[in-house]
Amino acid sequence: MSGGGGGSVLAMIQSLRNNKNLLSKRTSFFNQKRSYSSTNKTDQKKMTSFLDRKPLSVEQIKAIQKQFKARKRKYLAVTFFTTAICFAVVYFSFQSILAKRSTHRIYKEPIQTIVYSKLKPQPFRDYMKRGFLQLEDKDYFMAAGSFKRALKHKPNNLAAEYYLSKSYCLLCFHRNQACSEAKTKVLENQRHFPGEYKFEYLEKAYLK
Repeated sequence: MSGGGGGSVLAMIQSLRNNKNLLSKRTSFFNQKRSYSSTNKTDQKKMTSFLDRKPLSVEQIKAIQKQFKARKRKYLAVTFFTTAICFAVVYFSFQSILAKRSTHRIYKEPIQTIVYSKLKPQPFRDYMKRGFLQLEDKDYFMAAGSFKRALKHKPNNLAAEYYLSKSYCLLCFHRNQACSEAKTKVLENQRHFPGEYKFEYLEKAYLK
């Protein structure tokens, strides 16, 4: 009984020893494998080579700048091209929508045609325009006649009286003609339009 029990105890102890041997042995920190130093040797070489590099020369810097500028131009060209395409697509789609809408029947008011023969004649305006053109052409005698005809349709009109007086004054100043008519006309207008200093200017500029 005792012999059988001792054999089983020894067998148990032996099995425990065998299981212990199967476990990994503990090692110190300094004896452990350093994964960083063993696996990243190539990365360390790259880092040391990058740090040990010499500074770039001026030519190398210019070459790098040219590369960046070329990339920037390419990017801008692509951006501009795509923007133009998008704009064209939007424009033509909008035009197509407008064209479709225009095909629908819409009530349109009839256009009223103006018959110029039915308009009232405006001789005062026509004579004044003719007088201005004749003054530009330095035809002072004909300009005075046009402004006279305008005054027949609108007597005592300030603009017509002024340009008639100016035509007489220019005719007197440049051609020495109708000087008496110019003086009488300027004096009449000074009395008739006392607040207007245009006629005094004509007298001082052309009649003295």
